[in-house]
Amino acid sequence: MGVPSLSLAVPANTLEQSPASQSITLGEGYFRGLLVQFPRGCEFLVKLACYLSTTFSSKERVLPSESFQETVNYIALDDWVGELPVDLDITKASTFWAEAWNDDVQNTHTIKVIPVILPLADSPRRRGS
Repeated sequence: MGVPSLSLAVPANTLEQSPASQSITLGEGYFRGLLVQFPRGCEFLVKLACYLSTTFSSKERVLPSESFQETVNYIALDDWVGELPVDLDITKASTFWAEAWNDDVQNTHTIKVIPVILPLADSPRRRGS
């Protein structure tokens, strides 16, 4: 089985109120972070937010992280690839999804998002217990 990932095409003029979105199911594990790629040309015009849901009615934002949620509800980059921290234990199957909107009036941009899931035993909260 391959690594679960999202490749989210975000059309020009996509509004925050009607974002492009895509979801996958994640199994049990330590959700260490997200590998994210904003291709060249996004010019900080494509905004991304990611969520995790363990029940039908729950919705926890995992990107941007809690430390940034008071100031921004998205990340926007250009020509950037890297891992952003999440640090959550997933103890049952959960739905992960990404939402993005695009202030570029001419171009569709595709953002790649790969959850980094390790064995639950690798969680800092479970090591040594």
